[in-house]
Amino acid sequence: MSAAPPLTLRRAAIRDVRDIQSIDRDSYPTPWSKELTVAQVTDPARMHLVAERSNVVVGHGGLIFLGDQAHIATIAVGFGARRQGVADALMVALITHAGEQGFEEVTLEVRASNQPAINLYDRHGFAVLGRRPGYYADNGEDALIMTTTTGSDPFRPNGV
Repeated sequence: MSAAPPLTLRRAAIRDVRDIQSIDRDSYPTPWSKELTVAQVTDPARMHLVAERSNVVVGHGGLIFLGDQAHIATIAVGFGARRQGVADALMVALITHAGEQGFEEVTLEVRASNQPAINLYDRHGFAVLGRRPGYYADNGEDALIMTTTTGSDPFRPNGV
């Protein structure tokens, strides 16, 4: 079995919107609209990354900056690239970027039933802060609110 090609992360550009939406359609019951995806990629109050292997977008993740918090608005990995460290690399980069921008706290919401995502967030130092009942419009499922500090990710050497 050969090793996967190297993973590179870069800031998303408008040319990536189609790939981001394709990954989202495979990952979420209700993916974001094209307009919301474009806003996420282009708005200076947000930061969006794509993960690439061999110049193919295999994952993405984005931050929204809200007051004194950085909020992970989305993170998704294409089916063929799952369980290859892509989500971990995106999480490290997003949390690191938030810290570099002066944010001490990072938050997110996750479906209460999405145990693989909850496990990912646990590995990166997130803890459940609360619950939003009926948060997801497609099925009324609750969201867990999770939070971490930018210096607490065990995947980042020396908390950097």
